[in-house]
Amino acid sequence: LPIFHFADTSESAPIRRRSGIDDNRELHDDGGNLAAFLFAIRETQPEYYRRIVTTIQQVAPFFDDFALAPLKLDLKSVQLDWRDRDSEYPFGSHQLSDGTLRTMALIALLAQPESDLPSVIVIDEPEIGLHPYALEIVAALVKSASVHTTVVLATQSAGLVNHFAPEDIVTVTRDKAESKFERQNAVSLAAWLQDYSMGEIWERNLIGGTPSR
Repeated sequence: LPIFHFADTSESAPIRRRSGIDDNRELHDDGGNLAAFLFAIRETQPEYYRRIVTTIQQVAPFFDDFALAPLKLDLKSVQLDWRDRDSEYPFGSHQLSDGTLRTMALIALLAQPESDLPSVIVIDEPEIGLHPYALEIVAALVKSASVHTTVVLATQSAGLVNHFAPEDIVTVTRDKAESKFERQNAVSLAAWLQDYSMGEIWERNLIGGTPSR
């Protein structure tokens, strides 16, 4: 079961390098074939590709589109080039911030054609490097994708938690040598929810899921 974690966005990270154009069946857990994955969606299901692009534009208004094409000197490879709204020159993946690149990978994963979604999507700490508004977009995509597949997020972000209902949240608390899982519910938290968001309730250690001995 792949666990998607787009944390490595360093200069030499797979997500920033060219990938084999045929390596497009599914997105790698590190995003290493993002260019090929997007290229295949654009060529076979352009309406979904457009949905991915327009969603990215909500988070990065400067972004116009990807410039995806087989490389002239290596027709079996493609790289993550893109265009800025205010420039006629193409840019490379090395000219994307870490947070923007991670957001692109998350959007591509969650907004891909429903028929191609993995049976289970596990994303570890999707909040890393993301702008608060990007978290809102990602949360909305998670809810949309969860209609068609099971989505599990492992997070330490109160901001992300705020976008979900109590019933969506399972806290994990260590008890001696065991981990205890507890699904939350609006009924038991009704009094607290009158004054606090779910993220604030969690930060106040009212539902567990915080560091403990």
